[in-house]
Amino acid sequence: MPSTTLSLLTTGAVIAAATMTGTATAQASTCADAPVEPVATGAVFSEPVGGDPVAIVRELCGLVRQTPAGSAIQVAHFVMSGTAGTEFADELIKAHRRGVKVRVVLDGDRDARWVITGSHNYNETSLRRNDQTLLKLNDKDIYRQYVANFDRMRTAATTAQG
Repeated sequence: MPSTTLSLLTTGAVIAAATMTGTATAQASTCADAPVEPVATGAVFSEPVGGDPVAIVRELCGLVRQTPAGSAIQVAHFVMSGTAGTEFADELIKAHRRGVKVRVVLDGDRDARWVITGSHNYNETSLRRNDQTLLKLNDKDIYRQYVANFDRMRTAATTAQG
């Protein structure tokens, strides 16, 4: 099976690399009902007032959940906190345990290379108060640029930690 990489990259300065642990205990689950659908180019929007405030996190959880063993997930993000952040981190941990290579830098298909990017942060403010966006791109040139940027952020985070 070809190796696949799911890069979840957003803009922002790198503060640290971290591993999240724990189990979410939310009343309404963000990730439990995440869809498992084929990855397709498209947009997902969260709507904190009168809409679906966790649409982006739910979509990402579904993508992480269906990433097969032997693949890789790379996340560069500002923060993961609150219920949504914990549930998303739990999905990343489950993916790691089933043999997916998971790399996380916090600040902020089979043969294709997908870039999933947007304005969303995994915290309660983003879920409940801010309109957010998620963009899924299947473009090899953009993918290469994002991977190069991810590697620069990862190096900077590692260097900063000593």
